[in-house]
Amino acid sequence: MTSELPIDSKNYRLFVLRLWREGDRAPWRLALRDAAGGSAIGFADLDELLLFLLKTIQEAPSSATSGQNEKL
Repeated sequence: MTSELPIDSKNYRLFVLRLWREGDRAPWRLALRDAAGGSAIGFADLDELLLFLLKTIQEAPSSATSGQNEKL
């Protein structure tokens, strides 16, 4: 048995999350890059990042159209 999931562009997204700060007291900075070769998207704070992810999930096909139950 393999843990690899089939890649279906409608139902699968892979992002690389980058966190960094420019000093011990500096705020954390955040960026996501679509692993499929997309450009990086920067976020001012964690709330903006979470809103982006929620929007991405909400734009995905719903469970009614895919025939699967969806749980959050």
